[in-house]
Amino acid sequence: MKTLNRWAIALLLEALVLPAGAVTTAQIIPSALNVPCVQYHVDGICIWMTCTMFGCTTSTSMKVSHFNPETVVSSYESTGMNPWVEVMMYGKETPEASGMGFLSGGAAKNKRRDNLITFKNVDVIGHPGSLGDMGFSYICQKATTSMSPYFISTLDSTAWRWGTTEQWYPATWTPGLREMAPYFTGNNWGNIFPRQGYLAQPDDYKAAAVMAQRAADITSNIGSPHVYVPTQGVPRQGYWPPGPVFEMDPLNHKWQGLHPFVEPACYIFPTGTSMPVEQFHGYAWALWRPYSCCQQAGQRLIYFSPSPYH
Repeated sequence: MKTLNRWAIALLLEALVLPAGAVTTAQIIPSALNVPCVQYHVDGICIWMTCTMFGCTTSTSMKVSHFNPETVVSSYESTGMNPWVEVMMYGKETPEASGMGFLSGGAAKNKRRDNLITFKNVDVIGHPGSLGDMGFSYICQKATTSMSPYFISTLDSTAWRWGTTEQWYPATWTPGLREMAPYFTGNNWGNIFPRQGYLAQPDDYKAAAVMAQRAADITSNIGSPHVYVPTQGVPRQGYWPPGPVFEMDPLNHKWQGLHPFVEPACYIFPTGTSMPVEQFHGYAWALWRPYSCCQQAGQRLIYFSPSPYH
């Protein structure tokens, strides 16, 4: 009876401290078993060679490709209010990063001046779900670690809040270069560069999506002028991790909505439709990335079947 009472109290306390509209780790983990997002398929074979003093032999192993849920990317307005409740403490306010950006200083925006400018904090955290934990027996290991922070925008305040590190990138000042827009339409959600927390986009969902895409671009590359940990995997014999994220490329990455609700399918931005504004202006997506691999069956890989991703 005492044990039951403790559980009841714990559940009650959890309900009291969870902010309205939050998403939890327990809700995120099952999303890793989204079959339409995984796209698991067999590519062919890998041929391995093993040589000894008596000669060389060959052996084969199966080569597979699939998408992995690498990270959870949260894009939200109020500093310290990541909609993923268990990692909220990662993005807490600092003396250099508080409120809702320098335009508002934490206060309400000037409706005449700032009604087109949207600011978002972004956190990139290792996805807590794993295909291996979900029963897949032949999978490619993802390059990220569960619950580990890879990008926290409050720790990157110089670049994210003031935009001082990317002003001389060609994509920053060249119209039409690195923009999130579908081909042959006028539905441009926004520009990838400069990769900062501000965007002239009055649609809250679209602005949040562009910020998430910017953070994915930062973390999947090496050498970006930001404070972050790269998510890029290291290729080796029989293991091909994805390259850098590039907007609107469905062979390179996919997004799955986690908040305000878990979506049943994956897609790329722009999706062609606009979501209703979340009550607290906070959103979260799982970033899925393609991997290919085969089990090592010899000393040296001498042939492998091609895949659409690598």
